[in-house]
Amino acid sequence: MTKKKSKNPQPKKPEEKASYFDDVLQAILGIINEKVRILKTRRGGASKYGADAMFICGTESLAAGQENRNVDSYIQAAAYAVAASMQLIGQWEIEFAPPPEEKAPEPPAPEKEEEKK
Repeated sequence: MTKKKSKNPQPKKPEEKASYFDDVLQAILGIINEKVRILKTRRGGASKYGADAMFICGTESLAAGQENRNVDSYIQAAAYAVAASMQLIGQWEIEFAPPPEEKAPEPPAPEKEEEKK
């Protein structure tokens, strides 16, 4: 059996446009952050060959973005540039964040002795 199409389809809500430059900047930086993290966790690839390989990949992504007017390619190029700069300063192999510190269990509170009358 086929499903009947609704006579009155729900109208699509238009996407809200950002109001402030800082909001757009933070959103793009967040995406670049995710892409850099993916590059770091991916086995092999350009990161295996160092900053020069990252630079080449970034240049290719930038050219593709310019040719196709593709925002994703520009963002990927920025991620490669960040990764290459981290490799150049020797900070690519460090851990993402320190492991969470385990809190030592607090000793039980001493029991209060009943006052003698």
